[in-house]
Amino acid sequence: MATVPNFGDLANQQSAANDAATDKTNLANRSNQYGPMGSSTWSVGPNGQWTQNVGLGGAQQGLFDSTISGQQGLAGTIGAGVNYGNLPAMPDSSFGASQQVIDAWNALQQPGLDKADSAARARAAAMGLTIGSNANNDIERTLGANRNDASNKAILAGTTEYQNVFNRGLQARQQGVTEANNVYDRAITGSASLGSTRDSLNPNKWLPTAPASAAYVPKSIYGAGLDTFSAQQAQENAAQAQSNANRTANMGAINTGLNAVGGLGGLWSGASNAWGWLSGGGSGGAAPSGFDNWGAYNYGNSAGGDSLGDFGSGLGLW
Repeated sequence: MATVPNFGDLANQQSAANDAATDKTNLANRSNQYGPMGSSTWSVGPNGQWTQNVGLGGAQQGLFDSTISGQQGLAGTIGAGVNYGNLPAMPDSSFGASQQVIDAWNALQQPGLDKADSAARARAAAMGLTIGSNANNDIERTLGANRNDASNKAILAGTTEYQNVFNRGLQARQQGVTEANNVYDRAITGSASLGSTRDSLNPNKWLPTAPASAAYVPKSIYGAGLDTFSAQQAQENAAQAQSNANRTANMGAINTGLNAVGGLGGLWSGASNAWGWLSGGGSGGAAPSGFDNWGAYNYGNSAGGDSLGDFGSGLGLW
């Protein structure tokens, strides 16, 4: 009888073998790596959890920390957007602003105009010209024209000068806008540059990729036990089949012998005749069917006959 294995025990052994093969595969594929930039090592905890530990060299770690700190500082500038709060105010473009320049210009001309008026009136008095005379009126008209001309020049000069003031104020504001934009752009560019430096320190950039190890194949403990059991069953089935075949062949031989003497009835009749002959003495010429004194079997038609061996073979017994 084939020995039935304990399949539950085999399953537990197979599970342990699978776990051991997995552990060996993981260990083979998690090699520690070291390079001039740093290292990448593996460790496993008591619960079987693996942890990858990546470390940079001293100088590289300092550079990495600086890039992170720099990016954090620039992030505030970028997040706030362009700062236009410190720009110079837009210059006033109204006429009131020009009036201040005109008044200033008139104030500069006033002493000269007053001095010219006094001199002209002094000459008129010295010449004996009386107020209201045609000659004196001509002098006054000339002095008035001079003042009007000076006033017009003040307006023109004031407008022109304020245009220059306006242009300088506008230029200053535009320069402030440009500088504010440059600060923002430099923050973005600087952050991108620091990001590139940070990425260059990524271990995936400088650590070589270790070739993957082939997976360990666990022993087929469960399968081996099942195969052994199946082989034993196959052997037993084959032996049983052979035994059945032999039994069938023997029964066939017996049936053949029985058929040769007319079945069980013929065998019984022959045995009865033989017993009768033997008990009758076995003498006489044409003896009935049976054995004679010499062991020959008579079939009832003549004396003598086949030997006892032929009798047995006729019965199909040997």
